[in-house]
Amino acid sequence: MLTKEAIYMKKSVMIKILSLAVASAMVFSCAACSDSGKKDKDEADDEEIEASEDEEEEEDEDPTPTPEPTATPTPTPEPTPATFFEEQELTITPQGEYDLDTEWLYTDNDTQNGPTTVPITVEIKETTEGCDEGYKMIVADFGIDYSSKYFYDYGDFFAYPPEGITNHPSTWVSAFDRYTGVSFEPGDNTVLVEYEGKTYDVTCTFDWNIVGDYDNGVAADYCTVTVTCPVDYDGAVFYIGHGSGGDSQIGEGQEFDFTSKQYTIDELPYYVTNGFPYFFFSANNK
Repeated sequence: MLTKEAIYMKKSVMIKILSLAVASAMVFSCAACSDSGKKDKDEADDEEIEASEDEEEEEDEDPTPTPEPTATPTPTPEPTPATFFEEQELTITPQGEYDLDTEWLYTDNDTQNGPTTVPITVEIKETTEGCDEGYKMIVADFGIDYSSKYFYDYGDFFAYPPEGITNHPSTWVSAFDRYTGVSFEPGDNTVLVEYEGKTYDVTCTFDWNIVGDYDNGVAADYCTVTVTCPVDYDGAVFYIGHGSGGDSQIGEGQEFDFTSKQYTIDELPYYVTNGFPYFFFSANNK
């Protein structure tokens, strides 16, 4: 028979064994719960990622179309109308020395007869000296040398052959606006040039200096053409060529009236070349 002490010892051992068993069971149970929770969380995360990827795939497969930007049309500039100079197919000649083809000028009714050639020189310069504010002068100096057609004897000039010719070869010097063709003749009058919405007031003078005389022969003509205009005006063109005999009528019985009308150079008789070339010059050689 066991004593009380032995029975107590046996119970204590059994209680300890039972406590250890319960503790172990609780540890295993917690670990299992932890693994299960982690697994559930991982599965939930995987499901969210798959759902997100599915949504992205759906967006890629059926994207909302982005409207293309509407291009603003570039306005087409209005074509610049051709100038008179371009329409007439004229050409600027650089300033310098040239031979001018023309004809002899008879004294009877100023009629030309017989071709000839005379040397000419042209020099053009611009200045604002002596001008009102905002204006400039364009000065063209023409020299026409007849000395090869005459001989000099004690201050008198005499015509060489052909026989009966007592005057000089026919030449004409003038100026006009390159944009509109408006002539600056007859000089000492104001011409209004209207171009591209602007109006330019232009005056022109002609100063002739003759070496010799028209009765016994002319050795040289020097003509200075001075155009006074606004500083921003660049349309002055000077020209020299064959004179057409002094015809002063546009049409039969119609005289020029420069006080009431501005004429373009193709309306004036001295623009008719009769087969002889004209030279056209400008201050900038353009």
